[in-house]
Amino acid sequence: MESLSAYSNRFQDGSRLLFNRHVAPTLPYWIAGGLTGLVASAYAALFRRLSAFSERFFSEHFATWALAVPVLFFASRALVVFFSPSSSGSGIPQVMSAIESLEHCGESWLKKILGFRMILVKVLSSTVMVLAGGAIGREGPTIHIGAGLFLMVEDFFRGRKFILRKDPTASRKAFILAGGAAGIAAAFNTPLGGIVFAIEELATDSFKQFRTTVITGVIVAGVTAQALVGSYLYLGTPTIPKVTGLAIAEAAILGIVAGGAGAFFGRSLFRLLKWRREWTGWKKETAWVLSCSALFIGLAAASGGYSLGGGSEGIGRILFENQSVSFIHAPIRFISTQLCYLVGGAGGIFSPALSIGANLGAWLAQLVPAFQADSHLLVLAGMAAFLTGVTHAPFTSLVLVLEMTNKSSAIFSLMLATMAAHWISKAIDTGSFYERVQESFFNPQRTPDPAPHDR
Repeated sequence: MESLSAYSNRFQDGSRLLFNRHVAPTLPYWIAGGLTGLVASAYAALFRRLSAFSERFFSEHFATWALAVPVLFFASRALVVFFSPSSSGSGIPQVMSAIESLEHCGESWLKKILGFRMILVKVLSSTVMVLAGGAIGREGPTIHIGAGLFLMVEDFFRGRKFILRKDPTASRKAFILAGGAAGIAAAFNTPLGGIVFAIEELATDSFKQFRTTVITGVIVAGVTAQALVGSYLYLGTPTIPKVTGLAIAEAAILGIVAGGAGAFFGRSLFRLLKWRREWTGWKKETAWVLSCSALFIGLAAASGGYSLGGGSEGIGRILFENQSVSFIHAPIRFISTQLCYLVGGAGGIFSPALSIGANLGAWLAQLVPAFQADSHLLVLAGMAAFLTGVTHAPFTSLVLVLEMTNKSSAIFSLMLATMAAHWISKAIDTGSFYERVQESFFNPQRTPDPAPHDR
């Protein structure tokens, strides 16, 4: 009969083997996911409060607000230029570049792209922009921050010889991919959207080898965010009538219109960014930021503040308060978003893109009397289609809008809208806005440039 001591030793050996094989390899992802969910929730709360403050500031003290805008725009830009050039913009191209270029880049370049300084400057620069009423989103920056946090956790555990993947490049790629997916899941409260985003936008290799790490990161980040802010839908649950054949045809039409507009948005913004590179030196830099500030102030004054903020509140008013929109509303948000992005601080375009698409859908529903009964469906289709036009990621756009509104009844209409948007956007530009910018970050034939638009 086996002695108690021998049985105890076998149990300990088995427990140790179980821990080493199954628990230890996933523990860093649990920690990184929890940290990402915590940071994303705090970042979202700060964004909401500053956005609400800027709207009150504009409406109650317009003259003071107008004087503050150029100062805050300069501050947002200066934080990026002097402390972390790689924190500029949304951050999604930086994450894409880091994943694709890991085999070619050095340690110092990777830390510039995804290091702690980037995270700190990303938060500070974007919140300063929001304080001015900037038309930017927090979703892209949250993806960038999530990838940076996951990489920091990977470095921490690898430095202590923890059980990670044997290949450092594969390990880092898995952590960065999981961090980006966790970031979008926590930002939108859309776990499926985070996974699809990782597959469609970030993964350059077979997703099979990274699926466990991505799903773990998404689950933990999402659960942490929900524990802090509760379970919620990013846009609420709008009322949609029974989907008819006419509604599906309407969605397809809107997919072409909004998808084309989204592709034009991305292509024109990238060309403006290339032009912006020519504005070097402090005199030209000052002139550029002042010009963007003046145009932004004028647009806000002319629109009564409609151009301010990321736009999620405006989508809510369209869906739940039946706020009427005019043809000019979508162009107003289109221009204001580009102006804020061109300042050169930190800030994303996910939420503004959804807002522009929502305005296009609502306007088309008002324009054609036969479409008015399906106005809410067209708003959702406009959001998914415009985002598809910008990102060239139809499945990510589809899943995000479905998860943000819990409207599975609209799935076929939105699928048709996003596919139509994808076809028209590819005809307008073969590469998405993120892909175009990402190409500028790294080229194996030259020295990596962490921020090509800040020369």
